[in-house]
Amino acid sequence: MDRAEQAGSSTRPVEAVLEGLDPECWRVLHDVDLGRGSRVEHVVFGPPGVFTIGSAPRESGAQARVVAERLSAATGCSVRAFPLVVIDEIGDLATPRSGVYSLRAEDLVAYLGSMAPHTNAEAVCALYRAAQMTSTWSDST
Repeated sequence: MDRAEQAGSSTRPVEAVLEGLDPECWRVLHDVDLGRGSRVEHVVFGPPGVFTIGSAPRESGAQARVVAERLSAATGCSVRAFPLVVIDEIGDLATPRSGVYSLRAEDLVAYLGSMAPHTNAEAVCALYRAAQMTSTWSDST
């Protein structure tokens, strides 16, 4: 199975797990096209901040930086996105990447819920609205 097939097979279970987040506090976008052949599987917005969730450790940090840059430009606020990588088994991650946290899909909701809040509901909604705009993700470089 190639990397694209692996990413596709891991996306559906993660999407189902993310449905367990409280919709009063959390928003999720799936399959966000960042341009130049790059896609982030899930972007999650909640009280602790913005998270990118994918299955490719090598790309996760760069994707989070692009998401943060585009959301910052769209909102006029400084945004940081935290990269998370979903793995099947703890042993699947050969080399941890700096700043990238790896966990199993079934642990996502508990992990996100355990994080300290850093933003209010209004800011979460503003970020999510910006993320829903096609212009936020257009590749202008």
